Amino acid sequence: MPTDIISLLIATAGIAIPLGFLVYQIYFLVNWRLALPEQPTVSYQQRMKRLLADLARSSAEVDKTLHEMEEVSHLREGALTRLEIQLETLTKREKELQTRVESLQNVSLPAVQYFMENMQKGEKRSALRDYFLFVLGVIASTVIAIILKLVLGI
Repeated sequence: MPTDIISLLIATAGIAIPLGFLVYQIYFLVNWRLALPEQPTVSYQQRMKRLLADLARSSAEVDKTLHEMEEVSHLREGALTRLEIQLETLTKREKELQTRVESLQNVSLPAVQYFMENMQKGEKRSALRDYFLFVLGVIASTVIAIILKLVLGI
């Protein structure tokens, strides 16, 4: 017997809950439809004024965009002109370097060897000077560090 009562309560709840939800949805939908404000009617003259104002604003935006596009095209044109001038300058420099290379190809091999030997001597002297300056730098920094430690206690 108690199981019959429990099953009856569960069945009633199973029907009552969805039914209550459905009634709530219908109530909400009816109230929502009734609460909507009525759309005011706009006269033809007002609509035309609004449309013409929108058209004027859109036209101003198009003019502004066209002006910006014109500025960009002028900037690009200037950049292109500068690149053409630079290309012309580099072409002249390339021709000068080609003539130098061609003239150096005509130089005899002993002259080039003599030039290279003189360059190598200078590079050896330069390397010795660099080593000497490095050692002097190490000694100077060590002496300064010792003086600072003794005098200032750093």
